[in-house]
Amino acid sequence: MDSVDQDIHEVLSRNGYSIKNSLGRGGQGRVYRVYDGRQHTDLALKILVGQDGGARTRMAQEFSFLKTNNHPNLLNVFEFREAERNGVPYLWFTMELCRGSLSSELPPEEVDRAFENEDESTRTNLREIVALRRSQRRSVGRLHVADLRQRLVWVMECLDALAFIHQQGISHRDIKPANLLISTDGRLKLGDFGTAKLAWSNLRSSRSERTYLMGTPVYIAPELWRAAQEGDMAEQDLMRSDQYAFAITLVELLQRGKQLSKLEFLPSPPQTPAEFVLYHQVHSSGIYEDIRIPERDGTPESSNEVIKKLLSPNPYHRYDSLGRCLIDLVASFLKDNLLRA
Repeated sequence: MDSVDQDIHEVLSRNGYSIKNSLGRGGQGRVYRVYDGRQHTDLALKILVGQDGGARTRMAQEFSFLKTNNHPNLLNVFEFREAERNGVPYLWFTMELCRGSLSSELPPEEVDRAFENEDESTRTNLREIVALRRSQRRSVGRLHVADLRQRLVWVMECLDALAFIHQQGISHRDIKPANLLISTDGRLKLGDFGTAKLAWSNLRSSRSERTYLMGTPVYIAPELWRAAQEGDMAEQDLMRSDQYAFAITLVELLQRGKQLSKLEFLPSPPQTPAEFVLYHQVHSSGIYEDIRIPERDGTPESSNEVIKKLLSPNPYHRYDSLGRCLIDLVASFLKDNLLRA
């Protein structure tokens, strides 16, 4: 445990929480599994350390949004608190504990169980996926081993949650499998609203956001790369940018984790100016390709048409709303016979 973790442990301990293990960390905070001694239950706890006013505001907004908006595919949050230690502020909130994300590492026994109800050709495909990822020292997550019906359910749950937050005027800005969590009852939960934003509100109020890209590079839409290079993120339709990230995530789910070929070999994350230019060029040139679903022969033509629209380099060639997209996607799954038992 590093010194920061030790300080966090002591702050939380004084407030009734015992850290059991780390669940992850990022630019917007650290997440732990904790035992709440007052409620006698395990919870997830997201904590932010330090004086960064923007990050503090985003954490408060994340909690407020989740607390005031009830949807079956959004996380349940419980309590927002703050404290100070040696002059350093600590902010945190508690939320429901999930099993992990679609991409987080599964224990070997859960991977083995995925083979039990599959036919031999699908088992062969699964073995190849698992062996490749392990040889590359990459995680084997739920999206890699779940059957097609389960993956389609997750697609629809993600799209329903994203459409809901768009109706509230919120852009998520970081849609990806790592932010799609599975609750203890098996429901998909759209997580990590630390980068979310009112899509059309005060876009010019933060000087840093004029040039700083929010989100995960491989999922960021081409118009945002262009706007960042031009030095002004104002007036971007962030909801259409969410559509683009959702489409890349959709492809990963349908293809059991296989990424679009133009994205597979991008340096991650980009670190030099030339690499940032490369990301812009790749996304702006169009990344669409016909996808293939491991459990099906051929390519799902109707579903590919929806994906192609969502991945248009021109945001105004995408959908006007995710409500329309939801209708088209369900229809395409039916036309492509993906929903059969």
